[in-house]
Amino acid sequence: MDKYVDVGTFMTGLSILGDKMSENGKVVIDQVIEMLNDFEAADVKPVVYGEWVPIYDEHLGTLYKCSACSFIRDPYILKEETYCACCGAYMNGADNLRKST
Repeated sequence: MDKYVDVGTFMTGLSILGDKMSENGKVVIDQVIEMLNDFEAADVKPVVYGEWVPIYDEHLGTLYKCSACSFIRDPYILKEETYCACCGAYMNGADNLRKST
């Protein structure tokens, strides 16, 4: 499985490590940092997790709100979704909701 990291933070750590090394070690660290700068960035986005929070509306009954972005869904559409259609958050509680409705 690929692992995506914040390259800026990684390079800062390398620089700190390089400061503690001999001159030859610093040269190698500088070369690695230069190589990282030349890599093309991957097209990734942060993974967001949320849950469907039940809310009550006196006219519509029970609805569900995304805990990540506050997007509201009715329970009939929600039964088929394991992620928020608005922000893309993965819903850990989606399986539990399906079992209870």
